[in-house]
Amino acid sequence: MSARDILVIVISGVILGIASIGGASGWDGQRKGFIFGAGLGPGFTTFSRANGDTSRENGASLGYEWKIGYAFNDLVPLYFTHRGSFFSATGEDDEKVTVTSDLFGVGASCFFRPGAPSVFIAGGVGMTTWRTPFITEDNDRHGGGIFLGGGYEFSRISRSSSARLEALR
Repeated sequence: MSARDILVIVISGVILGIASIGGASGWDGQRKGFIFGAGLGPGFTTFSRANGDTSRENGASLGYEWKIGYAFNDLVPLYFTHRGSFFSATGEDDEKVTVTSDLFGVGASCFFRPGAPSVFIAGGVGMTTWRTPFITEDNDRHGGGIFLGGGYEFSRISRSSSARLEALR
């Protein structure tokens, strides 16, 4: 990983932390109850191809997420989620193509404090899709996937929303 890649990750984290709305609670200042969350921000994607090549491609991406669910207490929300990223990759004929990598499934987060600020971990399972949306031929790839991550919810913007910084693997 080059110094440029590290700089992209650090700047992305700062921008995402400042600009991302991570979730909404039931307008009572607590996590317990119905939840809805959405996020959009810069990210970093790394992948290897399924053709046996062991080299990895790395680069900046645009990440997005939405989730909807219920928290039975202030520490553990359960939710349906769709998360993914847009990024540029090298196609078979050495030209750049836009790729989307998505996961739709179920997940849970575990907060270590009942209110912000708090460290949290997250994880889930679901169906994954890898596709090139701007190419007309059918080249979608589907499979199962997992997500693991963690982050820091650093403030409550209002009684019903929060800002957070999240890293996923």
